[in-house]
Amino acid sequence: MFRKKSLLALLLSLCMVVGILPATVFAAGQYVPENPRWSGNGNQVIWDKPVNASNSTYFEYEAQLVQKDDRVFQTKCVEINRWVFFNNLEEPQEAYKLRVRARQIYLTGDPYGVYTVWHRDDWGDWVYGGNTGGGEGPTPPPHEHSFGGWKNNGTQHWKECSCGEISEESPHNFGEWELIHYNPTTGKDMCERFCRTCGYQDVDEYREHQHYYGNDWSSNSTKHWKVCFYCKQAPTSVAEHSFSDWSVTKPATTTEEGSRERTCSVCEYTQKETIPVHEHSIHDETWKYDDTNHWKECSCGEKLNVANHAYGEWSVTKPATETEAGSRERDCTVCDYVQTETIPMLEHEHSYGDWQKDETQHWKECRCGEKTEVGNHTFDDWTITKEPTTTETGSRERTCSICKYTQEETIPVHEHSIHDEAWKYDETQHWQECSCGEKLNVANHTYGDWKVTKEATETEAGSRERGCAVCAYVQVEIIPEIGHEHGIHDETWKYDKTQHWQECSCGEKLNVANHTYGDWKVTKEATETEAGSRERGCAVCEYVQAEAIPAAGTGEPTDSTDPTDSSDSQGQQDPSGDTGSPQTGDSSDMALWLGLMLASGGGVLGMLLYRRKKAAAGK
Repeated sequence: MFRKKSLLALLLSLCMVVGILPATVFAAGQYVPENPRWSGNGNQVIWDKPVNASNSTYFEYEAQLVQKDDRVFQTKCVEINRWVFFNNLEEPQEAYKLRVRARQIYLTGDPYGVYTVWHRDDWGDWVYGGNTGGGEGPTPPPHEHSFGGWKNNGTQHWKECSCGEISEESPHNFGEWELIHYNPTTGKDMCERFCRTCGYQDVDEYREHQHYYGNDWSSNSTKHWKVCFYCKQAPTSVAEHSFSDWSVTKPATTTEEGSRERTCSVCEYTQKETIPVHEHSIHDETWKYDDTNHWKECSCGEKLNVANHAYGEWSVTKPATETEAGSRERDCTVCDYVQTETIPMLEHEHSYGDWQKDETQHWKECRCGEKTEVGNHTFDDWTITKEPTTTETGSRERTCSICKYTQEETIPVHEHSIHDEAWKYDETQHWQECSCGEKLNVANHTYGDWKVTKEATETEAGSRERGCAVCAYVQVEIIPEIGHEHGIHDETWKYDKTQHWQECSCGEKLNVANHTYGDWKVTKEATETEAGSRERGCAVCEYVQAEAIPAAGTGEPTDSTDPTDSSDSQGQQDPSGDTGSPQTGDSSDMALWLGLMLASGGGVLGMLLYRRKKAAAGK
């Protein structure tokens, strides 16, 4: 029974530790702005960032002007920036109390450009500034407005809190009027428009009817026009049709009528006509012809007055020769037809064609066998058609510049020889080359000693090189950076409210330890009506802890803001440092409490195991 009670007590203790953890961690994340005040620039109010916030922590602020009767006169909200402008003040600035509160926001993007807020914490406590009224005691928690959706009437819109406070009151921001329908009784247009902010609809017969003409045309056989889409009146754009060319839809014959039509290019009205029965007649006096006949044509294409050509005398247009035929022609005396005939070649005269050739000579020859221009070949330079190898012969050729005869020769098997004493090389080897491109005397590089070309440092790599003793190749290597060893570069102690330390030149904290305090020293004695103060200094660093001493009989001393805390200038990150993308939130307190929770659990389990072992030994 005793064992069960002990186990239950331990479990209850563990639950209490875990239960208070979220509230404690939440309290650690509380942020309160500092010193709200008038800036002196018109009705601008400014304030300072919460002292426990890092440079990468961002906030949304709510600032209010509070009148003497504690009624909120104006409310302004802003993100990132720490200032707002109030407008339309009814009293001097000193007649208002200023109060500001903050809540942390978590964002992605550029905090001072384009960003997106993906989470907002709860609001922190109000901090008061400006005219606080003095001597009024603690200010009760203020009412927090909660404004719902838009409310509106015919002229304006606003949002309203449950307490009756009105926010964002302004006249409607209407868009353009849009026609709904035409009222033929009044002759006016019924139109509507909407407020772009709250969506309020305004409907009115606010104007005389304005005609609207669409794309549809009205027409008769001679004209076209448009009428208003709504009232079907007020014709406009009245004009004569603009017809295209006639198009025959059915050709007329000698026994049956035809038809044709044309369309207006504007309104697409189609005009149709009947084509009468066709009677043949010559519509063009020009004669048509082919190789044997000539004729005239009716408009329907029928041939009229068909007859054979009536020729005049032959006329020679090209005389014949021994190598080429000639030609002659004669004209029809009725139409424009011209008949052409070939005149055969005359008797033989020598005609020499293309070059003939053998291995040594070239010449030209008539078809009768007679030769002319006989001569030896005139060759150009040799051209290699196949390169020889060490196992196969090659070939070359050259061409006569007159007859284009091509002479071919065999190139003997190739024997390697160095044609250039200069060494070629890559990263591993060097060699010399034969005229055929074959690599000769191939060997690995023979290096000399390394030579440092750039010394390595703690922050930058160096380099060294060595050259091949045979060829011109130079091998280069990187010398790694020299490793960093921590050392105290400044004997001055840095500190915050709980610890002090010294720093390496790389920023690493060394000799970190909690403050070692001396005795308390009263700096101001407390009286029955006024609190006093006391302080004690760390024996290692310059940190001074201050506490308030309550007025006589009012309770224990309380911590006060440490006016000597210079953590902003010592031991803290340079506010001008840029660590890249913004990081929000602080997980240091969470890690501490998780460690405490694990330590508590380990202690509980150790005690339980010890008691079980002791009970077993007693048996």
